[in-house]
Amino acid sequence: MYNRRDNTLKSLSLEGLKVCDYKNEIGSLLVDSRGYLWMANGSEVVKARYNGETLVPEKRYPVFYTMSLTESKERIVWATSASNRVFAFMPDGEMKPNTLYPATFVFVPVALPLRSGGLLTAAFLQDLVEINPQTFEATKWNVDNNDWKKSLPRSVFIPTDLYEDPHGNIFVGTVTNGLVCIAPDHVRVHRVEGLSCKDIFSDRTRSKWQYLGKYNERS
Repeated sequence: MYNRRDNTLKSLSLEGLKVCDYKNEIGSLLVDSRGYLWMANGSEVVKARYNGETLVPEKRYPVFYTMSLTESKERIVWATSASNRVFAFMPDGEMKPNTLYPATFVFVPVALPLRSGGLLTAAFLQDLVEINPQTFEATKWNVDNNDWKKSLPRSVFIPTDLYEDPHGNIFVGTVTNGLVCIAPDHVRVHRVEGLSCKDIFSDRTRSKWQYLGKYNERS
């Protein structure tokens, strides 16, 4: 843990976590709206609280190879995984698996809580799917197929990140196909020329920064 007041680092332990086991290497972290720390490794998702000295596990969930963690407006924490499912951890502690894609070779690297309230997911070689967090109904986004193909010249769709700008444009980071932008109507698509994109964030100039690249929405 990094203390910003005195610029020091402190090692934290978690009861029952064997750090020498590769399956227990922490791959995803999330601090939720209630202050709980969520950690994911190759075999489970752990919800913990910090007591001032160490991390105390509150709940453990068996989830195989979590790829990302995020929280939606309903205080639902979501885990994407190296499978065809995403997992919802409800405020009451219940875990709800959600099967989104066929049981083939598929993995879901990322999910994005949308301003409209839905949760957008992106998976390897699959269509974008939006989940309604209240009903858990999953709906495929019907983006223009011709636009989509033009935006993926290397054919293989491997998503890495999702970002929604203030105008409702959805930016999709990909491996080998650069940055793809979906219009607010969720139909029109165009590709932003660039390098492979692993992360997307926005700075105060409202530019979109991607891995080894920059896109300015005003240009």
